[in-house]
Amino acid sequence: HPNIVTALKAFTTNSGFYIVLEHMPLFFEPIVRSPAYPDARQLAQIITGVTYLVVKGFEYGSFTCSNILLNTDGDVKIGRQDVLI
Repeated sequence: HPNIVTALKAFTTNSGFYIVLEHMPLFFEPIVRSPAYPDARQLAQIITGVTYLVVKGFEYGSFTCSNILLNTDGDVKIGRQDVLI
C-alpha cells in the first residue's frame, strides 16, 4: 500500500532476523507543531493508510505521531508494523 512503509529486504544472521525498510527519515511529531503542516495531502495519506490497516483487520495498541513517518518528498507513511495487533 502506498501509505505503509515498505519492507525492502529480510534476512537472518547468527545474531537474529532483520528487515530493511524504505528510507523514511522524519517522524511526524515535529511536523505537527509547525503552523504550515500537516497539510491536507498529508492528512489524507494518514487516513488512507490507517483505513487500509483497519480494513485488513490490524490495529495499533497505541497509535502516535512516532508511528507516522515522512520521506524527504513530504510523503507520509505508516510505520511500526511490529506493534500492530
